[in-house]
Amino acid sequence: MLNSYEDQIKAYIAQNLDMALLARYSEDTYNRINKERENLELYRNMVLNPEFKEKIIAKITEYVISKLQTSFKAELPESSRESYYMNSVKAFLDSHQMVLLAKKFSQEIQNGRIR
Repeated sequence: MLNSYEDQIKAYIAQNLDMALLARYSEDTYNRINKERENLELYRNMVLNPEFKEKIIAKITEYVISKLQTSFKAELPESSRESYYMNSVKAFLDSHQMVLLAKKFSQEIQNGRIR
């Protein structure tokens, strides 16, 4: 049942991942510059290799679906079930979390753990 939301989750990630990676940090200068540099490099890699970006989006989607199984409320009416679940996805997958997951899966793909 949750897999029926897979396309919506992928679309949400695809729409927001680039902006999350390009966001500026308001931390101290050293950490901010390093994080922004790492994020910009990952963004460039994804722009230059759309297949790489699709793999990252697919892995984040799988991760979100596996972690938010309890947020799916089958007892809700169908009309509100989807909005409840997608609101849970959006709350869980804020910009910071999306960047962390993108970096994690990028590293795993580059290390050959994910094909």
